[in-house]
Amino acid sequence: MYNNVNQQGIATIRNHHEQIDNYLHNPDKDKQRGLTRIASLPAHVSRNIMFCLHELAAIEPNQSFYPAYYYY
Repeated sequence: MYNNVNQQGIATIRNHHEQIDNYLHNPDKDKQRGLTRIASLPAHVSRNIMFCLHELAAIEPNQSFYPAYYYY
């Protein structure tokens, strides 16, 4: 699923069909919350995350997980 989202995003940007988030025009009304990653995780942390995700995938094979490159 995430590979598909990524491919769609790449195609959208390449074809100049990207859209600006409406909240950027009026930041006072923006109630969205999220975490932005501004630094890379150390390699051992990334490996531990991936180890856990592989175990979770074995338990819940139909669950969606972010691809490994999100943790590097």
